Amino acid sequence: MSNPVQSSSRCNNLSIAHYDREGRAALKKKDWTRAVTLLKLALEERGRHGLATDETRKCYAEALLRAKEYDKAKDEFEKVIPWAEGKFGPEGPETMKIHEQLAQAFECCGDLISA
Repeated sequence: MSNPVQSSSRCNNLSIAHYDREGRAALKKKDWTRAVTLLKLALEERGRHGLATDETRKCYAEALLRAKEYDKAKDEFEKVIPWAEGKFGPEGPETMKIHEQLAQAFECCGDLISA
């Protein structure tokens, strides 16, 4: 007989993977609204289950930027930068891309000093 806790956990992991995968696919297809919705769900579920959120948050921040939700994008990029600096180094190309996207979000909000 299967353990209901294991089955529930497996279902949650499948849901998280589905939201994450489909959100990233929507991002690639430039379907910004769908990407934001799916990646937000993936991020919430990952956080609820104590799973790493950094890669998902990076994609979510980019989707927010592309969907012109600049204030939310700024907040998310600022959360991702310490992770990116640790993983790719402060001068790494991926880290620099995140800094550029953060600056773009600030600029779009009219905050040229922070950009």
